Amino acid sequence: ANCKLVFGLNALAGRKRDTEWYAHDQKHAGTKCVGMWDSRNARALMEATALEERTDKKGIAKVWAYSYGNEIHKEDCVTAEEYAKDIKEIAHILSNAYGRHLMYNKAKPKLIAPDLINFNSGYFDEFLTHAAGDISAISFHGYPLGAGLDTKSLFSKVMTPSWHDKMTRKMKETIGTFVAKVVTPKMVTPAPATIDGGSDTPRQSPLISPRGVGIWMSETGGCYNS
Repeated sequence: ANCKLVFGLNALAGRKRDTEWYAHDQKHAGTKCVGMWDSRNARALMEATALEERTDKKGIAKVWAYSYGNEIHKEDCVTAEEYAKDIKEIAHILSNAYGRHLMYNKAKPKLIAPDLINFNSGYFDEFLTHAAGDISAISFHGYPLGAGLDTKSLFSKVMTPSWHDKMTRKMKETIGTFVAKVVTPKMVTPAPATIDGGSDTPRQSPLISPRGVGIWMSETGGCYNS
C-alpha cells in the first residue's frame, strides 16, 4: 500500500493532574498537568527501531515520523516552554539513535508537532520561539463545522461557501506567524512541495512555509462531537 508509518508519542507519560488547580476549577476536568515528561519508553522505542533499521532486518516497519502530544495546549495542560523542551529532547534522542553517519541520518524519522487547534494564541508563538528548528512539520487539528451538537448553526455553516474558506485562512495565518516569529526576510525562499522532497510523501497542505516546514492537518472530521 506504500503507506508511511507515523507513530504518536504520549506527552503525558510521567506527568499527573494538578490536583490543587483542579480543586478550584473542576469544570475543565483537571486538564492542567504537573511534572516532567518521562522519555524512557519513547527512547527505548526509537533506539530499538533505529537499531533494527541499521542492521537491515527484513519485516521491520520503518517509522517515517513521530508526532508528539495531542491538543495539550488546552487549559495549559503542558506549557509551551515545557512542550518545546520535550521536542528538543526527542530531536536529540533521534540524532543519537540514528548517529552521524549520512546514510542513517538521512533515514532519521521526521518530527511533527504541535497538534494544536488554536494557532492564534500566544501558546503557538512561544512554542515556535523555542522549537521551530527541531520540527519537520507544523500540525494542527481542523473541524471547520464546529460542534456537531450545535444543530442550529450546523446547517447554515454547511450551506455557506465562505465558511469553508476559514481553514485556508487559518493555514495562511499559521505560515504568517511562523515567518514573523522565526524566519528572517533573507530566509524567505521558495520551498519544496513536500517535506522530504519525495513524490510519495503523505498528502499535506499545498501551503508550505519558508524553510520547507510543511503545514499538516493531522486530524479533522468536519465537525466534532458528531
